[in-house]
Amino acid sequence: MRDQDKTKAQLIEELTLLRVQAGVGQRHEQRIAELSTDLEQQIFARNRAEQSLQESEEQLRFFTESAFEGIVITDLSRDLRCRYSCQSRRID
Repeated sequence: MRDQDKTKAQLIEELTLLRVQAGVGQRHEQRIAELSTDLEQQIFARNRAEQSLQESEEQLRFFTESAFEGIVITDLSRDLRCRYSCQSRRID
């Protein structure tokens, strides 16, 4: 399992085990602290990105569901297949 896929607790447990097994010195303690800080920053950034993505999805959903015209999103860089479509609501 890659480090990026592990939870914070798993990484800390692994670091602690490695530290005990290797009899790490002060230099290694500093590196462990740096890795822990990096890990916390990565987790924070990932959570922030997930929150931002969720907000963007909510805004897109609101926009498309409230539009009076149909909306079609395509990916012209690859091909002309439709990636998303929303039919407009009929107003009588």
